[in-house]
Amino acid sequence: MQSVVHECWAADYPSVISSEAIKEGRLEWYEEEHLRREIRSADAVVTVSAVDGDLQGFAHAVLDGDEGTVLRLYVLPEERRTGIGTALLEFTVHQLADRGANRVVALALARNDVAAEFYEATGFERIRTGTTTIAGERYDEAVFERPI
Repeated sequence: MQSVVHECWAADYPSVISSEAIKEGRLEWYEEEHLRREIRSADAVVTVSAVDGDLQGFAHAVLDGDEGTVLRLYVLPEERRTGIGTALLEFTVHQLADRGANRVVALALARNDVAAEFYEATGFERIRTGTTTIAGERYDEAVFERPI
């Protein structure tokens, strides 16, 4: 997962967040033990796409009551526009629905146009902007929503 994140952040974020935040954020959010704890939690839904053992992308969501939240969805840049992202998202949404969610929200940095286009193309509507902190720096975060 870390290699997918590394490639995606290198491709998508240089014009969105500082280079220091890219480096530190990957270490902070995707440190192996931290990531392992998050994906093993009872409320987590993690979906992966791999070919011959090579990870192409993954989605990580959590369920809180009747709302599912897609925290992360990454597809290797060279694998984009092949349907992998949509398949990861739809399977994740289905899993959230099976566990009781009746709506799903997705989070993305507000200046990440690639993510915004993807979520809007898959039926999400941008409902608000919040903030997130990466490596001590605050960034606007878009919140998208779709009923299930």
